[in-house]
Amino acid sequence: MSDRLIIRNGIVLTLNDAGDVHFGGTVIIDGDRIAAVAAAEDTVDGARATEIDAAGQIVMPGLIDLHYHTAIGKGFCDHLPLLESLEEFWYPSIRALDPETAYWAALSSYLESIKCGVTTVNDMYRQLGGLGRAAEEIGISGEMDAFGLNFCHGLGLGLHERPLISRLSSLDEPIELKTGMVFAVETYCPASDGVSAARIEEEVILTPSGPKVISLYPAQDLPIANPY
Repeated sequence: MSDRLIIRNGIVLTLNDAGDVHFGGTVIIDGDRIAAVAAAEDTVDGARATEIDAAGQIVMPGLIDLHYHTAIGKGFCDHLPLLESLEEFWYPSIRALDPETAYWAALSSYLESIKCGVTTVNDMYRQLGGLGRAAEEIGISGEMDAFGLNFCHGLGLGLHERPLISRLSSLDEPIELKTGMVFAVETYCPASDGVSAARIEEEVILTPSGPKVISLYPAQDLPIANPY
């Protein structure tokens, strides 16, 4: 099969700043990248490409679910009142959850998500090793793809001083937080183009009343030197 894919005749929602919609449009994909989007009147060479006829279908960028829960027992307690379902099923099942069970539950959940157009999830569930294994096999983007944009570390002479705080490790190896601790919070600031982002590091100190950001540079003013 060719690495070049052409999706023709679809209703193409570009989701760009202009809100362009191409009825009968074409999307050209090279490898894992969208190479071009063409309107219905544009000529697109289909040589050496795999083609998909998307007539009557919507073609759009993948959806991102920022608050996702792998469904470990879908259908088992849907008929119960909320509190009863939580106390009789969900809480006991979560306490008993092991990596293998989490893997199979995530595999099923991620497959269902991709069929619905969701290509990236921020899974709030436990046993991230099992979830990551499922995400890699299914091909969906998960939390481990953005690990470098979603963790805290101590400050010192090294690049990433301990303690490291992340959902990838801290649920299994929790760290006691104490007043006076200072952390670098690795996160990001999205650009206005909806695609680019700057990886930033906010410095945070733990005070008796809660965390306080002590970074002085306003992240929203960061320049974007190379949009991608």
